Amino acid sequence: MNILYSAFLREESEAKGFLKKVLSQCLTFEKEFNNVYLYLSRKSEAVLYKVVDNTMKEIDAFSYSDFATFDSSSRLRKIKGFFRYNSFLTFLDKVIDSYEIDVLYLEMLILRINYSN
Repeated sequence: MNILYSAFLREESEAKGFLKKVLSQCLTFEKEFNNVYLYLSRKSEAVLYKVVDNTMKEIDAFSYSDFATFDSSSRLRKIKGFFRYNSFLTFLDKVIDSYEIDVLYLEMLILRINYSN
């Protein structure tokens, strides 16, 4: 049985705690499933890994359009993020079909934003 752990989380982000949590959960899944795949985002691409023997092996990458590439200094950062997420989901659909995924574990990271008046 194949499981895909998907998290729209920039692999190179400063928030390494989330990434450690995701990796830890993948290692737990490895004990229960035949094949464990991990699907993450980078600044300019979505990346698919296969988790084998407590290591991650990159097996595929899907490039975002130039407009959707992450740029922290861009004034259009939120719009670009929307297009990047849309591409991420489109590629996710392709991964599910191509790698015959039986179970999808979709990590939804919700960040709370406080606005001050």
